[in-house]
Amino acid sequence: MRGKYREFMTQVETQAEADFTGFPPPADLEKYEPEQLGMLILRHLCAQGFRGNRGNFIILFKQFCSDKVDGDTQTMAAQVMSESWMWLEREGLVAPDPDSDHRDRDWVFVTRRGRKLNESGDPGSLSG
Repeated sequence: MRGKYREFMTQVETQAEADFTGFPPPADLEKYEPEQLGMLILRHLCAQGFRGNRGNFIILFKQFCSDKVDGDTQTMAAQVMSESWMWLEREGLVAPDPDSDHRDRDWVFVTRRGRKLNESGDPGSLSG
């Protein structure tokens, strides 16, 4: 059983490394505004088939940070990423996935607005 767990955790760590390629280092995240990091999350979601889960995303991010920063910095980084995810929701770039269990509101899909923004790459286009 231990071998299977280690194999699973290696897969999780490998996936986390791949998922966060292109993101700033965890210790630097406080320097960025939610919309800046939100754009990276949006790009990530679009690359993942236009669906995602907020809880899973944060868990994977924390796993990604675990060997890079201390516990306090990991908590700060996860909070900054959570703020950025909330920016996506507030701007209507992601919405609850109607195909997921109604009790699990963490599953989202990238909205038409989110797909357009991902294509343009210009958060300034959101006004209006």
